[in-house]
Amino acid sequence: MAGTERPTAFVTWAHRASDWTAEQTDGWQHTVHRFARALREAGVDADIDLFHQHDDAVDWTRYGTLAIEHADTTIIAISRAWRERWEGSNAPTEGAGAAREADALHGRFDADQQRFQKTVKMVVLPGADDQDIPADLRRVRNLSRWVRPVGVRRLRFWSPGWCRRWVG
Repeated sequence: MAGTERPTAFVTWAHRASDWTAEQTDGWQHTVHRFARALREAGVDADIDLFHQHDDAVDWTRYGTLAIEHADTTIIAISRAWRERWEGSNAPTEGAGAAREADALHGRFDADQQRFQKTVKMVVLPGADDQDIPADLRRVRNLSRWVRPVGVRRLRFWSPGWCRRWVG
């Protein structure tokens, strides 16, 4: 990656938990969308499915896994629902996209643990907490808490070609 290129990041997240109300689901979507926009405003070429939801050309069966493969960094927006996808404990009729993305990340870990540690970050957004982090992901060194709804000043990334840098 050339020194002037923006770092790329894909945000993986679960849209809802089976017991969430419509208001909880809408609130979570708003929080995740606001986070992804804040990344872009901070100079990160961030991608998330929400930026493509009205694009009929998107192949949703491959979108997330390809985004994980092509991004410098994958950011997991931690929630209880995403943890269920990671653990495979979600209902088999919900969350296929996030489950597929979690499986791709399992594959990355199995293939190269060092690459996984360098390229996978977790963020605990408002509405989630540390209890939502899957037990076997607690070893991931790159965890941030995004508590500022107007910026990403405290979010720290380490990714290939992008030296340690404060964003925002």
